[in-house]
Amino acid sequence: MSAAFARSPSRLAAARQRAEDVKAALATGAIVLFSAIGVAVAAAHPGHHKTAPVVREQSEDDTSETGSLGGGTIAPATSAPTASNSLS
Repeated sequence: MSAAFARSPSRLAAARQRAEDVKAALATGAIVLFSAIGVAVAAAHPGHHKTAPVVREQSEDDTSETGSLGGGTIAPATSAPTASNSLS
């Protein structure tokens, strides 16, 4: 046997070990990233927590909360549509 052939199993074993290390690092990174995104999403949507609702005292002037449209509804369009059909 040549020296190169005798040395290749150790090189293969080292390469396999490096590949396993990279796979483990990528899996760990994916788990950490997934967890961090989950925490960020939970923090961004505070209405979805399972805690007791906060009771708010109502002020006498509710116009600042609902806006000028009243009740948060959207006003209908005031102009006529511009699309038209014509037969030629």
